[in-house]
Amino acid sequence: MSGFRPVSGIAAMTLAFPTIGFAFLLYWYFSAVGHLDSAILSIAGIPLTGGFVVLALAGLLMSLEIAKSADTGIKGIMDLAFSVVLFAIGWVVLFTQDFAQTEYFLILCLLQTADALGGGTVAIISARRDFATGA
Repeated sequence: MSGFRPVSGIAAMTLAFPTIGFAFLLYWYFSAVGHLDSAILSIAGIPLTGGFVVLALAGLLMSLEIAKSADTGIKGIMDLAFSVVLFAIGWVVLFTQDFAQTEYFLILCLLQTADALGGGTVAIISARRDFATGA
């Protein structure tokens, strides 16, 4: 009988990784190759820098992060834990590393702070709702 099999093990941990982490990785890539402040492409005469692309991606991924935090299972708890770890790493890197002391990285850290706080809030509300309904 073939049916739905929930994702477990390593795959569940991969899905629990904060998606804003991809924006952090993209930031580190653009800062390493030197395209953070230079235009990487231009759309209708508007130059798009690497930093802008990273912030646009992080903003889009933020809604996905908040939606993922509504899961009250193990994956939701792991997602929240990874978000808090990325939050802490981001702020430490911001204050200790030269490449991260830009306005782009500051906004990324602020978005990650909102993810960690918002995700925790949504997880608590979802857990309280599940507890009240007996689910």
